[in-house]
Amino acid sequence: MFKFFDIIINLISTLVNFVITFFEMIVYIFTFIGNGIVYLGTITAVLPSFVVAFVTVSVAYIVIITVINHGS
Repeated sequence: MFKFFDIIINLISTLVNFVITFFEMIVYIFTFIGNGIVYLGTITAVLPSFVVAFVTVSVAYIVIITVINHGS
């Protein structure tokens, strides 16, 4: 009888742990994206102008190709 309640408690604690971890990962993803954008902005400000133009065109090309291939 007590084993049944242990199983139920373990199931509930596993589900609660899953939900908490899920929201922690969502927050981590958003902070990681924000930190990445700030980092790229900082790096771009330091680069010479001809390199910035090349990087901008390269990133735009990659984004366009990714969007076009997304439907496939």
